[in-house]
Amino acid sequence: MKVIRNISRILAGLVFMFSGFVKGIDPWGFTYKLMDYYEAFSLEWLDPTALYLSVIVSALEFVIGFALVFNARPKLAAWGNLLFMAFFTPLTLYLAIANPVSDCGCFGDAIIMTNWETFFKNIVLLIFAIIIFRERRKFSPYWNKIQQSVIVFIGIFILISFSWYSYQHLPILDFRAWKEGTKMAEEIPQPKVYLEYKNKETGETKEWLSEELPYDQPGFNEKWEFVNQRSEAPDTPDKTLLVENKEGKNISESIFNKKGYTFILIAHSLKKADEESMITMDAFYEQCKEDSIGFYAITGDLFEKSSTYKQQLNLDYPFYLADDIALKTVIRSNPGLMLLKDGVIVEKWHYNDFPQYQYFKKEYLNSSR
Repeated sequence: MKVIRNISRILAGLVFMFSGFVKGIDPWGFTYKLMDYYEAFSLEWLDPTALYLSVIVSALEFVIGFALVFNARPKLAAWGNLLFMAFFTPLTLYLAIANPVSDCGCFGDAIIMTNWETFFKNIVLLIFAIIIFRERRKFSPYWNKIQQSVIVFIGIFILISFSWYSYQHLPILDFRAWKEGTKMAEEIPQPKVYLEYKNKETGETKEWLSEELPYDQPGFNEKWEFVNQRSEAPDTPDKTLLVENKEGKNISESIFNKKGYTFILIAHSLKKADEESMITMDAFYEQCKEDSIGFYAITGDLFEKSSTYKQQLNLDYPFYLADDIALKTVIRSNPGLMLLKDGVIVEKWHYNDFPQYQYFKKEYLNSSR
């Protein structure tokens, strides 16, 4: 039994540490996931608590796992482990049945699991938790109680430090599709356009994809008359960001397949964006124009709102529109700045770390000439 309880302790501890760590280093990512839960359960009024709960849950998970792995305060760790699993196992069963959100977010963006996969994973962890709890008095820590407490506080300090750094800057590890070194868009899909025609003789209606319309068949125009057309949003790859101009035209390809260097300023919500940083980027934009460097500001707000915002802050750079949820995924900063070269993400900056234009000229522009 000693082998079983120690294997259970170490495996459960490692899973808890990993789960807490990958969420802790991306506090905004888990915050957005909690807000999805709030929306699914009609609890949007709890949105202001999401960031705090994100850090608390991540820290608790990590420190429970840390204590289990290092066999520190095993009785408290056993209680924490069991309570965690006793709460989340039935919750994930409900999520698997009702499916209010597609991904539980238990491993952040590092490992995406379906709700059923999450539930079965929790069943295994619950078995470990029960074994650990039943055997909690038989664990023999290597340190005295003071040393064990110090170990637990070290675990808390590690996780909180990583979370604070990632909150003030960007996550130290990026598990998302838009990480540095990847191409912003392998292929920019276009909307599918369907054309509906009616048979003049039988009254039958039929729909064709625009590119498959058999208009060149003999007698087609005499037999069929146009009725209606509709467009369908394309299935977009994970790292395809659809961007529109004021006229509603998809300009993604012209931005993300642009040769040379291009700056992308992203603000998923102008109301919540750091105004000082947005104003600072105006001078940056003017310097980009002088060197013929592309600069695009993309927001999740509609053009009426972005136009008003632009006038209020006296900004010169134009705004383009994209899905705000996608923008939150691209960069965990509002605003955030990305540098592309030939469509490939070279570097990303939190607004606390926005570079001076001279840094760009020295490190990138001049060195590439």
